[in-house]
Amino acid sequence: MVRSIKRIKKGEEVCVSYTDLLQPKAMRQSYLWFNHQFTCSCSRCTVSPSTLVDHALEEILASNPSFSSAGLDLNLYRDEANKKLSHYVDETITEFLSVGDPESCCKKLERVLKGGFHVEQLESKDGKSRLNCKFHPFNHIALNSYMTLASAYRIRSSDFLSFHSKTDESQLKAFEMSRISAGYSRLLAGATHHLFCSESSLIVSAVNFWKQAGEYLLTIAGSSVWNLLGLPISELSTVVKYKCSECSLMDIFGAKSILNQAERTNFGNISSDFLACVRSASPKFWRFLIHGCDYLETFKDPFDFRWLAHPHCVEEDVDFIKEDSNCEHHAEWYINARTHIYKVGMHSLVFGVILAHICYGQNSHLTTHVLNHVENFVY
Repeated sequence: MVRSIKRIKKGEEVCVSYTDLLQPKAMRQSYLWFNHQFTCSCSRCTVSPSTLVDHALEEILASNPSFSSAGLDLNLYRDEANKKLSHYVDETITEFLSVGDPESCCKKLERVLKGGFHVEQLESKDGKSRLNCKFHPFNHIALNSYMTLASAYRIRSSDFLSFHSKTDESQLKAFEMSRISAGYSRLLAGATHHLFCSESSLIVSAVNFWKQAGEYLLTIAGSSVWNLLGLPISELSTVVKYKCSECSLMDIFGAKSILNQAERTNFGNISSDFLACVRSASPKFWRFLIHGCDYLETFKDPFDFRWLAHPHCVEEDVDFIKEDSNCEHHAEWYINARTHIYKVGMHSLVFGVILAHICYGQNSHLTTHVLNHVENFVY
């Protein structure tokens, strides 16, 4: 049985992926030829020039305010930077997987993601200058780094509690690492969804990353550490009973009724409702979730990447940590943040269920697993 997110016309080709579709075209083709001895001829691989998605997956941001690019081929410098950045990230991830030092991995990856790579002295009419190159958030290496960082911070949180006495201080420190892990997971889901909207073959990646983001956010929302912030865990019981006033996802909740509704309703309508709701709720807790992580703090919003056009316009919204804030303000801020963390976490899981149903069918292992996770958390 073949399922598709759009109608399959008579005689139309149905393609099956043999490789990671979140890699740019050249890497996919190289992998297929080396491992399976064939060249893919699907529309995405054969179109010229490459699709916007493939272009984004290998995009490098180059900047230097004092550098004039007139007369120089910046692609040569981008290629040089891309090779060195890629080699550094690959080495760091390989070291993490073999040695198992999550703290070192986090420091190295975040340093290169935030600082980029300086191409050596460039000759221009104004003299010598240096070009700074960084990964675009949609670059496949950046996406792979987000996956690794989400996992590494989660491991660090678990290890910290295992190796330290469970004092309030150690629990807060572990909670901080869990927050940042959820932040990377949320950023990964948002970036991948943007790509999925332009390339439907990325639905499997979208399923996995929305599912992971939802699980991580719900773990944060349900943490007992909120007690240490003056917010009793019992407060969560009132949060989970809410009905979303901005979209229909939670109204069609009754577990499998989600899937029945998805079959009867245009997927585009469900997706639009979901996006509008998540886009509205995310800024209400994003600054709290990522506080303390220099790289993530460069992102104003994990779902709206228009900030790339104005990289220096990042709002600061850290009222929740100001010492001169009163306790009442703290409690109100935390309750609001926790409510929206739960809201986006549950929406992410439910949307993951719908995508999994489209991709694998209602009785698939993944669809059942996500549905059970949703039901267990609510009921």
